[in-house]
Amino acid sequence: MIESFDKNYKFTLLTILILFFGLSVFTVYTYFSKTSSSNYLAVTGSFNKDVDNKIASFSINTNGEDADKQKAEQINSEKIAKVLEVIKQFGISEKDQTTQNYNSYRKIEYYTEGTVQKSRETNWIYNQTITVTLKDVTKVNQFVDAVNNINAEVIGPNYTIDKDNLDEATILNGAFEKAKQKAEVLAAASGRKLGKVISISEVSSSTPEFLPVAVKAFQGGGAASPDLPAGSSKVEKSVNVLFELN
Repeated sequence: MIESFDKNYKFTLLTILILFFGLSVFTVYTYFSKTSSSNYLAVTGSFNKDVDNKIASFSINTNGEDADKQKAEQINSEKIAKVLEVIKQFGISEKDQTTQNYNSYRKIEYYTEGTVQKSRETNWIYNQTITVTLKDVTKVNQFVDAVNNINAEVIGPNYTIDKDNLDEATILNGAFEKAKQKAEVLAAASGRKLGKVISISEVSSSTPEFLPVAVKAFQGGGAASPDLPAGSSKVEKSVNVLFELN
């Protein structure tokens, strides 16, 4: 009797273990079947928008030349002082102006004496470059005129958008909608329906800038500068989206 009970107990326990193991295998199989890559769809969507340029940057060059070194330096210093005064008049903050270059050297003159080529040092040259950021593009023409009138050379403007106040949400939403539209087409083509979003991430962003327009100084002063419209820049964003397929 006890031996028969022991056999039945062992058989029942073994049956339970087999059923439990089978159920575990089935659960794991079902889970991985449902989460296989065939049940997901990864797409990329891109969207771009024209954004008005709001910022203009310039390089302003000055130089002083004279046979006397101190005189050459003084000429350049006087021009720089006038440039800084113009910058101040336009309300450009100190953080938006940077001395990019400052140097002095002797000009070298080449000449021929008989059949021999020679060189000699002549005048002293002092030059300086200041980069300036103007955050009001409506004042670009007036700024160029003001710099021209002090006999300095201005190179620019190089227009850009105002990245700090860019409406990125609209562009990102547009990129997501493009991705969703693409996913819906692909899902329908495979006889499936688009499910919920599993993950989303930004791929990259681009804010192309207009090429700089070089404007030479008017030596005579008082001449009107050319019209320099700010235009716009194309801003593009892309997103990767992983959708569930039903």
